[in-house]
Amino acid sequence: MSEQGFSHQQWLERGDWEMALQQWVDSHPAQATGLCLASVLREETPPEQHAVLDEITRCFQKHDNALRWRIFNRFSLEGFGSPVGALALALFWSEGSLAPEGVEPVYPDPALVPQMLHTTMLLLAAQLNDSPVEGTRALLNRCLAWEAMSK
Repeated sequence: MSEQGFSHQQWLERGDWEMALQQWVDSHPAQATGLCLASVLREETPPEQHAVLDEITRCFQKHDNALRWRIFNRFSLEGFGSPVGALALALFWSEGSLAPEGVEPVYPDPALVPQMLHTTMLLLAAQLNDSPVEGTRALLNRCLAWEAMSK
């Protein structure tokens, strides 16, 4: 089997946790990945973060441009360096213009959303375990469980 055909489990067996996460992102719709990550993050973050994660979930489920901008503006102040912040940025890029209302629309490069979802997964895997391989394994197992429950 060529390396391009490896599953996330096979990448993990090789110790290539970053490729395992990339393979996951590449093989799942951005909306599903975003919803899954919001669900996992809700379990991993303090209660103060739950309201914004609920808003991110709502916005991934049904586009709401005003809510999308509120989330973006919040993290413009707080920063996008946390898993929740990275997910908020992926959401912002996922649908709609980067320009404020009333200005000619400017749309992001479509490659940015999967890149930021991958970044969110990298940050979250590192948070779940000191070993990146084990953190990735834990995250992907939770994503598989979320996926099974969502069907």
